[in-house]
Amino acid sequence: MGWPRRRTARPMMEAACDTPAWDVEAERQSILRVLLQTLADPGVAGDPGDTRLLRHVCHGLVRSSALVAWCGYCVRTDRGHFESRCLAGTAKTRLRIRKEAAAPVWQAAQEQAVVVWGPAGDPPPAWMVGLGPDVREIACFPFGQPDRDVVGIIGVRQAGYFERVGLIYFLTFSQVGRLALQLHDQALRDPLTHLPNRRLFLERLAQARNKSRRDGRFLGIAILDFDGFKEVNDRFGHMAGDDLLSQAAQRVRRTLRADDMLARLGGDEFGLLLWDIHARDLDKVCERMLSDLRRPFRLANGDAAVISASIGITCYPSDMSSPASLLRHADAALYEAKRQGRDQYQAHTVALRARMTCHGAAHEHMAQALFDRRLLFHYQPLVRLTHPERPVFGVEALLRWRDKEGRLRTAGDLGDSLDHPRFARNIGRLALARALSQAASWQVQGLTLRVAINISPYHLLDRRFCADIEDALARHPDVAPQRLEIEVTESAPLPDFERAHAALAHCARLGIRIGLDDFGTGHASLSYLQRFPAQTIKIDRSFLQDIVANPRDLAIIGGIAATARILGLDVVAEGVEHPEQARLLKDVGCERMQGYWVAAPMPPEDILGWVARYHLPRSLLSLRLPP
Repeated sequence: MGWPRRRTARPMMEAACDTPAWDVEAERQSILRVLLQTLADPGVAGDPGDTRLLRHVCHGLVRSSALVAWCGYCVRTDRGHFESRCLAGTAKTRLRIRKEAAAPVWQAAQEQAVVVWGPAGDPPPAWMVGLGPDVREIACFPFGQPDRDVVGIIGVRQAGYFERVGLIYFLTFSQVGRLALQLHDQALRDPLTHLPNRRLFLERLAQARNKSRRDGRFLGIAILDFDGFKEVNDRFGHMAGDDLLSQAAQRVRRTLRADDMLARLGGDEFGLLLWDIHARDLDKVCERMLSDLRRPFRLANGDAAVISASIGITCYPSDMSSPASLLRHADAALYEAKRQGRDQYQAHTVALRARMTCHGAAHEHMAQALFDRRLLFHYQPLVRLTHPERPVFGVEALLRWRDKEGRLRTAGDLGDSLDHPRFARNIGRLALARALSQAASWQVQGLTLRVAINISPYHLLDRRFCADIEDALARHPDVAPQRLEIEVTESAPLPDFERAHAALAHCARLGIRIGLDDFGTGHASLSYLQRFPAQTIKIDRSFLQDIVANPRDLAIIGGIAATARILGLDVVAEGVEHPEQARLLKDVGCERMQGYWVAAPMPPEDILGWVARYHLPRSLLSLRLPP
């Protein structure tokens, strides 16, 4: 096919002599009118978040001139194709223009100059099929950005049209297009890092997924989140935090290839699109990113900062999901990486997908149970072996729920819903209200018990937590605050230790007891004891499983009990299921316990009668506690 590089003025004028005369000046005025009206329209020009400005020009030129057959613009989507984003004046909805040596669209983009083409006896290119048989001439106007090629295309019904009207009138089309793209990009760029933002990332993800499906190549989708960024931000200030984010983004960018995309999704969370990559290469990229981010950062204020990162990844078409689901799967893998200890990457797998589906169902169960008021509490007694005349000193409130069929279910069937940000505060407030209400009811009946409840870290760190505590106590003035014990799970993550300490200190000033649950299973046991105003530690049941056959576990419990006595703390052993366990626990000085050997959790109405009947086994009464 013969593609003229650029038509000269003479052939176009000769072609124009064979066509009826038309008013050139009127045509020029109509073009200017469209451009001026577009720029003056606040509803169009005032919308920087989209390319409405450019679309309005395309449709306006077609409406205002009988000689303009169609008008649109195309964006280069990869090395070998331009694809249309707007086509006005034609029934065809999509153009896909392959790269050819002398194709006018590609020539205009490459030379950054206007290219006019007329058939001159040659058959039209394949991409023009369906755009209308009366097109005699087209002009291609480049107006892309440095990292994006965009070309406007106008098809007209008269040969020599652009020569007679004058290309200068259509150069404004390029200028408006460049302005529209600048406004569009400003709305789609993060002002701090100048990276694409979440909206642009989602647009590119959808485009990349479609391209991957067409070309049969792999697409990696990843979400990266910095570990320890909040601590740097809190310690050195927001300006230092912004500096750290900018430097970290540059490091990540340097590990990627030219065709890969890095975007800031919000806060310290970044999204990555890795084009044409296999799983083994994806592993290498993630390892390289993590390694680079471990190196210390030198901040503008002179301070040094050390962080790490967690990454969640998924891969299309191995993961044949929608764009939104691909991002959600990468986010689930990121959550798993953080749950596994951070400073690592995790891939979204079938097993992880199944667990995520299970958690999703559990969240829906929790939401419905809260709405239908089908949550309730059973209470498990706590006993002390040194007070045979009054062994039951308290209970722990344990969540239960009734499903739609009326069956009683444990909290374990709700997965991680109890510690999910969506539910944590509502459950915490419910537990406070029920515990104090039940303590008041038992008190009226002559039974004074301490009631322990578990508080999620998400509720503890909520700025409304202290107000929730005060409100619950105010509603039950007859219950002494010392009758309420708040248990904080030692193995649960506390991203803001200082805020947690302040909240618990406030509770302690009100007279509420503080307990550390699952003690010994986390990584901060001594820190918790040193910094939290705790009165009780509860030894996790995992230490009790083998104490009969494993002296090491028993020695650990004995050491915890001895340390607690020195510090003036109560120690409660959880999960006591056999009398031999109880005997050994008393031997090493742990005289407070709970578990199925004592009693199973029971409805609140059964507690009064059970306490009246309960007595300690004689075999334990004869044992003496160590000094």
